[in-house]
Amino acid sequence: MTHHSYQHQGFEVLQLPVLRDNYTYVVLPNDSDRAWVIDPADASAVITCCTAHERSVSHVWNTHHHWDHTDGNEGLIRHYHCAVLAAASEQARIDGISHGLRDHEVVALDGLSVQVLAVPGHTDGHLAFVMDDAIFCGDVLFSAGCGRVFEGTMEQMWQSLQRLAALPVGHRVYCAHEYTLMNLDFACTVADTLPDEDYRQRCHQRRDMVHQWRQEGRPSVPSTVADERAVNPFLQPLWREFVVAYAIRWGCNPFAMDVFTHLRAWRNRFVADQ
Repeated sequence: MTHHSYQHQGFEVLQLPVLRDNYTYVVLPNDSDRAWVIDPADASAVITCCTAHERSVSHVWNTHHHWDHTDGNEGLIRHYHCAVLAAASEQARIDGISHGLRDHEVVALDGLSVQVLAVPGHTDGHLAFVMDDAIFCGDVLFSAGCGRVFEGTMEQMWQSLQRLAALPVGHRVYCAHEYTLMNLDFACTVADTLPDEDYRQRCHQRRDMVHQWRQEGRPSVPSTVADERAVNPFLQPLWREFVVAYAIRWGCNPFAMDVFTHLRAWRNRFVADQ
């Protein structure tokens, strides 16, 4: 299987493309012969990868309960007898949880430290995992986008995005789907309606670059927190100038929460129109 590899302090991240547009991540700690798996959709893909790297899976980490993030759990448990870590609140919806995680928890394994962040909105029990300068954020923050609000509220999603955006700008953002080009199409559409020429240029330049990457067969993920703060339309309400300009253009209240809600509703329609 073709995968990409990224080095971090103390571990390597292998990015496995699975299903139509999902990414499963395999973390290889430097000081261990074990592997961790984040959001396995397909057990066989993980087993093939780990066999090639002579690693045995010890832990599965699920950001949330959706099938395309958990369908590989059962096969990995059967093959490796591994542990499963997910939100404690998801015990009834994710089979095989051996350790229920909670917000602010720090898990130390194989010489690494993992910070657990509760980021509800897409689902009630959605988590993000921060390892050194790597953020595994599932379906909350995408490259140039964010997840749909299925179970939580718009307020929760906006708070979760702010929490992730406040992490150090150099942190790499490992989201779970290759949605970036469509997200950037929307970002450019938004930017083209507003007077901020700098934002417009950033969005169009990023789209051109990602388009080239995809033509070459390269992933657009991971991005960085800095990348997302620069182009992601769902993070632009962090800035008052954007909020005011957007509210004037689209007739919504000039508050970050209102602008975010309007953007998310527009994005839902934008996808339906494609």
